[in-house]
Amino acid sequence: MSPHADQRTAARSPRGYSFLWLPGTGLMGSVQFPVKALIISVMFLLPVALLGYYFVTAQNA
Repeated sequence: MSPHADQRTAARSPRGYSFLWLPGTGLMGSVQFPVKALIISVMFLLPVALLGYYFVTAQNA
C-alpha cells in the first residue's frame, strides 16, 4: 500500500479528520462532559420522540 493512499479517499484536515466532522469535533472539544452528554442524549431522543408523535397521531386518525 502506498503512503499516499489515504489522500485519494477524502479531503483531510491537518489533524487527520475529514472536513465533514470538523464542526462536531470542534464543538465537542470545547464543551465540558455534562454538555456533551446532554447533546448526545437529545440527539438520540429527538428521533424517538418524533416517531412516537407520528405513531400516536396515526393511531388517532
